[in-house]
Amino acid sequence: MKRLKIFSAALTVAFAAVGCGNSNSYTIHGTVDGGEDIRYDSVFVMTGDVRNAAAVVDNKFVLEGSVESSIITQLEMIYVDPESGVALGTTTLPVVVEPGTISVEITGEDITIGGTPQNDAIQGFNDAADEWEERQGEWDEAVTLVKEFVFANAQTQAAVYGLTTAQNVLEDDDLMEVLNACSEQVKQHPEVMPIVERMAILERTCVGQPFVDFEVDTSDGVVKFSDYVGKGQVVLVDFWASWCSPCRAEIPNVKAVYKEFKDKGLVVVGVPTSDRPEDTRRAVEQDGIPFAQIIGNERQAIGAVAYGVRSIPHLILFDADGTILGRGQNVESLREALTKALQ
Repeated sequence: MKRLKIFSAALTVAFAAVGCGNSNSYTIHGTVDGGEDIRYDSVFVMTGDVRNAAAVVDNKFVLEGSVESSIITQLEMIYVDPESGVALGTTTLPVVVEPGTISVEITGEDITIGGTPQNDAIQGFNDAADEWEERQGEWDEAVTLVKEFVFANAQTQAAVYGLTTAQNVLEDDDLMEVLNACSEQVKQHPEVMPIVERMAILERTCVGQPFVDFEVDTSDGVVKFSDYVGKGQVVLVDFWASWCSPCRAEIPNVKAVYKEFKDKGLVVVGVPTSDRPEDTRRAVEQDGIPFAQIIGNERQAIGAVAYGVRSIPHLILFDADGTILGRGQNVESLREALTKALQ
């Protein structure tokens, strides 16, 4: 398995109760060969508060322990300069620690895991993802691959791996579907909790829901979102940033809609996201943006977080009373709702 760009679902660290006494045993056998330039020195497996460690001798290691239930965690391997022994970095990969014998093999950039059901499932998924990427397959195939993997492993820790990938591949509706299929244990995993929380935000801010207020510290003092929304006018909000090329490309379309409908009562507001204030102001001047902007005193994503926005540009249309009428990545996707609201 080569490391992937799109399917990069590396976990940071997992937390779970580690069993003792009568818990089930596991063994991880590893063969790690970094070639002439690097030598693997030691390996760690992290399960909750326990760090299970072993030295790498002649490119091999063995880790043994026990767990009450399977847990997806991070295998961390430190590599050093072969001559000086100075640490150069780490190779990390997710592994499900579960009863049985788990195998790990690293040869250069190629990584293979397996030997137990959940690790075999992850390896199969990665092999399929590699094959898709090498032949430059259609995006719909990637979506299907991710969904099928999560559905098939929804009750196991392997689903955590799938979900951390899914959030980078699936649209929100599909992500919600696969998340709902997963067990509560999967949903409560620290790596999955941010996805659960964002899905909850999206449910609170979907079409038909009332607007959610937020505050931004600006050079003119604290500005509330409610200063613009829910004031008896239809409002189109553009989440964007100066550094975002698709955002800048969409601005002429937003300007055109503003010009077309402002005399009918449309208000347009920009909410810069994770952008330096000075860069935002420069972009506003360069692009001749005529509508209001909520520009914070520093990089901020308060508004985007409040509405579960992960990618920009993202536009939200609000009715005169603040009810959400539509959400989309471009103005054209909201034109029908906008026209109807301003009749």
